[in-house]
Amino acid sequence: MSMLHMNDTPWRVTTGDLKRALSVGDYVYAKVMTLNEIKESWLTLKDVGLRKLEGGHIVSIAAPKVPRIIGKGGTMVNTIKEATQTRIVIGQNGVIWLDGSPENVMVAIEAIKMVESEAHTTGLTDRVTAFLKERKGDAVGNTK
Repeated sequence: MSMLHMNDTPWRVTTGDLKRALSVGDYVYAKVMTLNEIKESWLTLKDVGLRKLEGGHIVSIAAPKVPRIIGKGGTMVNTIKEATQTRIVIGQNGVIWLDGSPENVMVAIEAIKMVESEAHTTGLTDRVTAFLKERKGDAVGNTK
C-alpha cells in the first residue's frame, strides 16, 4: 500500500474530495516519490503521462522480466502494441495495463506471457513476431 497526498495529484481537490477523482480499487500509473526504511511509500501523479487508468485490463508478470517485455529501446513492447493495436503501460513492478478491443488485448496478453516464459531464450523477438503475424496477419513489420 502507498500514500497519495492530494497535493500530488493533477486535480484541484480539497480535503476529503479526492474520493471524487479516485476510489479504492482504482488503478493509477504513478511514480514513487519516496520510500522510507520501513517500506512506506508516497506516490505522485504530477509528471508527464502519470494518470488514473480507466478501463482496460491488468496482467501481472514477474518484475525481473519487465526489461525483456520492453525490449531494447522498446522494440518488443512496440511490436506487440503495433500488431495488436493496443495501448500498453508497463510498471516496473510487473503490473501491465492494456487497452484495446477484447480480441486484440487477448492476443497481446498471450504475446506478453510468451515473452515472460521464454525470456531466457535466444531468437525470442523473431518467435514473437511470427506468433503475432499468425494471430493478427501481415500487419506486423520486421523490427530489425
